[in-house]
Amino acid sequence: MPNLEVKTNNKILEMYSKCGAMNDAFVIFDQMPKRNLTSWEIMISWLANNGFGEASIELFTEFKRCGLKPDGQMFIKVFSVCGIVGDIVEGMLHFKSMNKDYGISPSMEHFVSVVALFGSAGCLDEALAFIEQMPIKPGIEIWETLMNFCRIHGHKVLGDRCAELVELLDPSRLDDQSRAGLISIKASDLEGEKKKLSNQNPLDVKSTVFKYRVGDRSHPNQ
Repeated sequence: MPNLEVKTNNKILEMYSKCGAMNDAFVIFDQMPKRNLTSWEIMISWLANNGFGEASIELFTEFKRCGLKPDGQMFIKVFSVCGIVGDIVEGMLHFKSMNKDYGISPSMEHFVSVVALFGSAGCLDEALAFIEQMPIKPGIEIWETLMNFCRIHGHKVLGDRCAELVELLDPSRLDDQSRAGLISIKASDLEGEKKKLSNQNPLDVKSTVFKYRVGDRSHPNQ
């Protein structure tokens, strides 16, 4: 049962990735006789989560070279990766490519991801300009995302403006910290930083990225 085999291997990929063992994950990934979109998404997102952002972008490039077609969810992961490495230009190229090359209309979740891409790089005014040019009305998630990055980067005026909009749309989304201009740090954020600090040499993983089978026929359907 090929589908069962792919799902099992994906679980193993995820297990190794969550432990930060990306070399071990690549061994499984490289040996998989069949992959689906989830297989690639796990590797692309967890490479970045474990501190190997450049290798993650390279893997997405290789995914497209194989003739495979990304879906909307994969683009969200790619925007997140570009945010991690602070590459806004790369991220916006993928954002434009999403509709132009693959016919995927951006959803609110995609717009939120792009705002987070700008925000993670500290480009808050650029994020606001992007929001103002959106073809759809910004939802509360947009303003909440920008507000949080404003708090992180100390942009009080814009952060307070976003907080006002969030409160107008849904007061329950603001707590005392948010109203005071603060943002709480999640335990998961601290754990992620610990992983990045204790990781192996990124060159070890990058050297493994391109170990692909000639004539790879991996099918992207889930």
